[in-house]
Amino acid sequence: MSDIWYQNGGRVLSGERKQLLSAGAGAGLAAAFAAPLASSLLVIESIERFDAPKTAITTLLAGVVAGGVASWIFPINPYFHIDAIVPGMTFWGQVKLFLFVGGSSFCFWKILFCHYSSDETYLSRY
Repeated sequence: MSDIWYQNGGRVLSGERKQLLSAGAGAGLAAAFAAPLASSLLVIESIERFDAPKTAITTLLAGVVAGGVASWIFPINPYFHIDAIVPGMTFWGQVKLFLFVGGSSFCFWKILFCHYSSDETYLSRY
């Protein structure tokens, strides 16, 4: 890539500019969110539409390198300390909580749509 830059007199071609832009966007997202593969796929899908395999490879490589450097410079990642469930809750406690929330949602749906809807054929299927 650098020898092409010297051959063109220091100018970047439009295709290379788009490739470098997508690689930089993937690297920035990878460094910010510590997810190199997801950021590369997001950039490829949204910016590039996966037209050029060279751009996809460059974006993936830039994201992996940026994610590695970011995790090396900042070893403590706040995303790993998020607890998705209540600490100390047993499996059966979680099952009871899930059933309670699901039953409450179903009752709310029945009350809301059965009493306030005029389309009886749609609701009779449920």
